[in-house]
Amino acid sequence: MVSALIAYAVRNGFAAQAVMMEDRGANDAFRRSRAVVRGQWWRATAVAALVVGLGAITGPLVGVILLLVSDGSFDLINLITAVVYVATIPYVALVLGYLYLDLSIRAEEDDVAREGGPSPAPVSPSPPPAAEVTSSG
Repeated sequence: MVSALIAYAVRNGFAAQAVMMEDRGANDAFRRSRAVVRGQWWRATAVAALVVGLGAITGPLVGVILLLVSDGSFDLINLITAVVYVATIPYVALVLGYLYLDLSIRAEEDDVAREGGPSPAPVSPSPPPAAEVTSSG
């Protein structure tokens, strides 16, 4: 039962990113979330669990440590914990957005490969500009 709930959550967990990044409606966003996770469930699960877990535990962990090692009032420690939590959660959203883009690109590459079409050319960085050699004298 728990594994089915986890699978459901991961398969549908990128619907918000589909709405925000691809301007999709609700039902289409859930379909897109399932499509990008298909074949990449373990990657999506591992990265999302790590990022969300670290983001969720950072603030409370700082709070527990401060409670154990400082003489600060509970209200002050609670405020510090809240600030840490508020500072880390946007990074969680950013990483999940990047993960969604990564999963989308990989899903599109898999679709092209499945259809037998040409694989997209890899994007390589442009070479650095050549250094000018000047002769002195």
